[in-house]
Amino acid sequence: MLSGILLTFLFAVWIGVKAPSWLVVTGEVHKADIGVVLGGGGGSRLRKGLALYDEGRVDRLVLVGKSKDNWAYIQNNLCLDCSIEGKDVSILEGSVDTMTDAFLISEFYPSQNINSILIVTDPYHTRRALLIFKSVLKGSGVKISIESSGDYDKNIPPDENWWRDNSTLSVIWGELGKIVAFYLRN
Repeated sequence: MLSGILLTFLFAVWIGVKAPSWLVVTGEVHKADIGVVLGGGGGSRLRKGLALYDEGRVDRLVLVGKSKDNWAYIQNNLCLDCSIEGKDVSILEGSVDTMTDAFLISEFYPSQNINSILIVTDPYHTRRALLIFKSVLKGSGVKISIESSGDYDKNIPPDENWWRDNSTLSVIWGELGKIVAFYLRN
């Protein structure tokens, strides 16, 4: 019983100290055939994807979302400087969640001569998105990396007093819970 209490205490300390930083995947990102921009996130995800495209770090962009109308709304209302006109951009429709995003990409890439993808999403979502895409595309030979939009929106970054903000706490607990559920299903 004492070992259980100690383990629970150590897990709580880890969550309090390391979990938010662990959720945000950082590291060297290589050039990719396509940048996969996940829907949502206001305009920050699209803005980051377009920056990667303009910098030549991705050859094409694939926007994954519920519908083309959602991407039009983001461009016309949330990210007025995010024009996809004249760029090599495809839009995949039918997104319900990150898992369906990964399956949409798994159906898309074989006919496109794609060997590498760079996923773009919001910071606290990077760990789970990477896990899901690697699971769905396992054995495909496609190299997968991820880059954060860098936008925490109204949430507090891991290196600040994030534990004092209920919205940030909710996002962190939500992502941790979804990762646990992912591992329990796989």
